[in-house]
Amino acid sequence: MVSNEIELRVYIDREWDEIMAADTINTWEIPMTKKDIWKCPKCQRLYIFDKGSDKASVVYKLKENIWQEVTLSLWQDYRTLWKAFLTEREGTNTRGVS
Repeated sequence: MVSNEIELRVYIDREWDEIMAADTINTWEIPMTKKDIWKCPKCQRLYIFDKGSDKASVVYKLKENIWQEVTLSLWQDYRTLWKAFLTEREGTNTRGVS
């Protein structure tokens, strides 16, 4: 099978652990995944198909502005950590330790 940017091979942890439980394994012995996952190159939606089915059982759509939300969340975490650091540093300096 030729790899492509649309069809993804994804194993859940339990499946992968079972595969890796063998002492050695040849690549041609790795079983196919239990579900097929396709990623649309335009909208980035994920379509999940049960093995043998030609109809998606689940479709995941990216949230609008997801990267703005992630960036804002990371910035808020950074500000919280920085304030905690400054508070700790000020507490240390008031005890005469630099």
